[in-house]
Amino acid sequence: MKKYVFIDFDGTLMQHQTGLIPTTSIEALKTLKANGHVPIIATGKNLFLLEDFPARLGVDHVIGSNGAFVYSMGELIQANPMDADELALLIEKLQNAQIDYTFSTHDLYITHQMFGPDIREFSKLFNMQEPVVDPSFNQYSQVYQLNIFTQDDLDPTWIEASSFHFLRASFNGYDVIQDVRYKESGIAYLKEKWHLEDDQIMAIGDGLNDVGMIQFAHTGIAMGNAQQEAKDVADYVTDRVENDGLAKALKHFRLI
Repeated sequence: MKKYVFIDFDGTLMQHQTGLIPTTSIEALKTLKANGHVPIIATGKNLFLLEDFPARLGVDHVIGSNGAFVYSMGELIQANPMDADELALLIEKLQNAQIDYTFSTHDLYITHQMFGPDIREFSKLFNMQEPVVDPSFNQYSQVYQLNIFTQDDLDPTWIEASSFHFLRASFNGYDVIQDVRYKESGIAYLKEKWHLEDDQIMAIGDGLNDVGMIQFAHTGIAMGNAQQEAKDVADYVTDRVENDGLAKALKHFRLI
């Protein structure tokens, strides 16, 4: 049976510490496709932050910004931007509190300013580009995800007053989106569009933003380096990313 394998990027395909993708993972994706299966990247990043990795890996489909958009065969086929007016209100609160944040469109990663070191530290941790700094950015209707950088909890009244979804995705930040329930929403969209059966869907990841898609998939896989919450809901736990975990998982399920 043809399988559709939804694969997280950071910590699943790419190792955080080095910013490298193991050779075994690259070869595994090639073999997966050669065997008639379909790999799909499902990431919290947008296309700007993924750079040219999907093309280099031969992956034609991307669920980006935690499910807020779907990009397939060179086209943006599904988009769920945030409400511009509500986003502007949240930005005003963050600015008054001097809390850092970044915007993601499907192909732009940007901020107004950096109040402290949190954005730079996060970028180093995940081996990713720092955002473009543009104090005049106001294209809020094109924003699919807001990232908030703070080790403290946000004021709960901000969350209660908002229609946005706030996920603490790391020790120093929140992923904020609207109208979708993270990566599993992108999977559900493609399931309907491509007329997939439940048992065709597999997902593999390591982070808190992967928990939902691991649960949603018929076969959910957690990396050996995954957060415990992801392991707890997985059907199978493979090895760490640097120990060929992706390739080992695909071999375990006889896809390569």
